[in-house]
Amino acid sequence: MLIVTLLQLVPGIFLIFRHTTAGKFSKNKTSDLATFFILGTETAIALILLSLYFIFSTPIFSLSLNHQIFAYIIAGILIALGLFFLFFYFKKGSGTRLFISRRLANTYIRRAKSANSRSDAFLLGMSSILPELIFTLPLYLLSVLEIPQIATDSPTRAFLIILFAIITIAPIIMLHGFARTHNSADFIKFRFKNKNFCRIFIPLLYFLIAILIILGV
Repeated sequence: MLIVTLLQLVPGIFLIFRHTTAGKFSKNKTSDLATFFILGTETAIALILLSLYFIFSTPIFSLSLNHQIFAYIIAGILIALGLFFLFFYFKKGSGTRLFISRRLANTYIRRAKSANSRSDAFLLGMSSILPELIFTLPLYLLSVLEIPQIATDSPTRAFLIILFAIITIAPIIMLHGFARTHNSADFIKFRFKNKNFCRIFIPLLYFLIAILIILGV
């Protein structure tokens, strides 16, 4: 969960979107559009979690899945993601450009600057999580597989999934509040200052989770 909250692509897109809307609309409409961006992100994450939960709850998976082998596979994926993050998440150079292609980055920037309605903001929020699924999907999967161990009834499990989705987007909610009193340059400076910390800390978290999975098998 901590890894998901420390990733930087969605906050970056949100900040560009909010900065652009603040220059075009009133403070109330800017806040309204930002809220729908957050709702879009929340909805996308909740749908992914619910989909994973239902897929792995079906008899074909629950009966045929070898949990030990599956755990080793997930641990191996997490180690690979940690190495990928360490060397490729931030592009080379002194800035904070991320791993996505320049073409995709320009697409998100263009969509963020052209979003003028609630539906635009909502869809932008939903799509903003997609490029980082390579880093987050195994973590979502681990969370979904742990839910049956925590709760036995379906309403509680659904509540836990929604709660996890809300906690996951907590940084965007905080950034929304931060943006009301600070400009985007402050956040860019913060990202730049903590770039090397994230580059080291997040891979260590991936490695730690992988080790805990292996030891727990």
